[in-house]
Amino acid sequence: MLPSEADIAEAQVTRNKPVDPAAIHAAREKLRTMIATDLQTSLHTTYQALADITGLEDEAMQQRKLKNVCLSYLMTLQDNDAINVAYQQFKNADNMTDQYAALTALMTCDCEQQNLALQDFEKQWSSETNVMDKWFAAQASSSQGDTLKRVQSLMAHPKFDFKNPNKVRALIGSFAMRNPRAFHAIDGKGYEFIAEQVLLLDKLNPQVASRMVRAFMNWKQLEPIRQTLMQKQLQRIASTKDLSGDVYEIVSKSLQ
Repeated sequence: MLPSEADIAEAQVTRNKPVDPAAIHAAREKLRTMIATDLQTSLHTTYQALADITGLEDEAMQQRKLKNVCLSYLMTLQDNDAINVAYQQFKNADNMTDQYAALTALMTCDCEQQNLALQDFEKQWSSETNVMDKWFAAQASSSQGDTLKRVQSLMAHPKFDFKNPNKVRALIGSFAMRNPRAFHAIDGKGYEFIAEQVLLLDKLNPQVASRMVRAFMNWKQLEPIRQTLMQKQLQRIASTKDLSGDVYEIVSKSLQ
């Protein structure tokens, strides 16, 4: 397994180098694609060998994990074979691990199967509020270019409730904390969006708002352009009238 984007960013900080989230994402995805290209046959073979694994024993769970790692690498190739394999896994899954792994894999491609899987997942689990949190999170964590617009649209979804902390964490929190490519977009719109949500949340639930604003806490570690964009949003939050003590304490300390 490759280190996560967060781990790579932390390594940059340790070496006193500014963090460029977009460059980290691009380099990591390029390496994943190179690995998938070189090992495509082995990845397919391993995936197929583990495709029918069932059971809740530790060994079976680890085998499913390996199978889904193979799938995630194959999906970097963005070919029809990999997309169809992911969609078939989604449709045939008899456990949440495999179904959700297939859904998140499909969130990396702009394809009809992604839309079908999202529709099917929503239809199957619409009455299960905790499972629907996964549906929101999968979309908010997508590395596709339209993720911010998707998140904004999902805020109007009937199953989303801005007053429900779990829903906020699933959708808005996933975008801010688990999607560095979208949150750190160089146009700064991701920062603007999260700052707006922090200010709105602060009037409803300062504790949730204070957790959300922590997405800005690493701003001094970033390269200069993103530093400036993040700092601007922190200053915007700090200057807001009647800001809660929870949020103000975190923001003011960060700006020092």
